[in-house]
Amino acid sequence: MAYVLEHFDSLVLKDVAEAGGYGVVFGSSMTREQKADFIRLLKAEPRRFIAQEYHREILQLMPDLKLTILVGKYAIDYYLKGRKERNLTETVRNYQAYLPDYFPIVHPSPLNFRWQARNPWFEADVVPELQKRVHEIL
Repeated sequence: MAYVLEHFDSLVLKDVAEAGGYGVVFGSSMTREQKADFIRLLKAEPRRFIAQEYHREILQLMPDLKLTILVGKYAIDYYLKGRKERNLTETVRNYQAYLPDYFPIVHPSPLNFRWQARNPWFEADVVPELQKRVHEIL
């Protein structure tokens, strides 16, 4: 428990009774109040959750990584903590500020069709630039 509390922001916590992505919590994306509430629940029912650190282990297997595409809010919150813009839209709009290491994009879920309709610059400008960079790397 002490390790989980000390490293909360770098962990993914999962409710063992859930599946298919449900019950997943990213410590880095929670507000102070959400963290406090979750920690109370974690302390009350510790066997209900598992905590995983995985980024460091995976990245060590890819020493020649040229670009990390940050897909969606959780990835952006984790990797750009303290460097991101005031919201997801502005962070994605200003993707150039995070190059050459990171390329933040909105999650491509069909549920984001409203966001994409309100932000036509994403498909017109950002997607072609991402395609170009990926092509250059490959």
